[in-house]
Amino acid sequence: MFTYCAGWYQPLSFDAIETIQSIQKEMMEKRVTTLEVRMDQTAQSIDRLDRSITDLRVDMDKRFIHAEEKIDKRFIHFEEKIDKRFIHFEERIDKRFIHFEEKIDKKFARIEDIIDRKFSWSIGIQITTLLAMMAFMGKMAQFY
Repeated sequence: MFTYCAGWYQPLSFDAIETIQSIQKEMMEKRVTTLEVRMDQTAQSIDRLDRSITDLRVDMDKRFIHAEEKIDKRFIHFEEKIDKRFIHFEERIDKRFIHFEEKIDKKFARIEDIIDRKFSWSIGIQITTLLAMMAFMGKMAQFY
């Protein structure tokens, strides 16, 4: 190894070389130690993160189960409410349908009565006309 001094390269002594090498070795050891410490700190941080993630998952699972139970209860309550309203609606529709059927039955009965009356009148008129024609023919037969 050489050193630059006063414009010339001069060889270093063995003691200087050993000192430089020992300083370099110490620096490398310090770097390795620093890297080892950093690796340990990183490993600890990763372990803490793993535990935090696990705790978070457990907590989220508990919250999800709680939320799911809450939603189920609300859904069941909502279903019961809808069932009650639907039953009430069904009863109202049934009453209206029965009332409508009764009205239709009354109207059909009235129409049947009207048709029966008209039919009776029609037959009565036809029989009366037939008798009148027979009487007229009888009268005509008497003249001749």
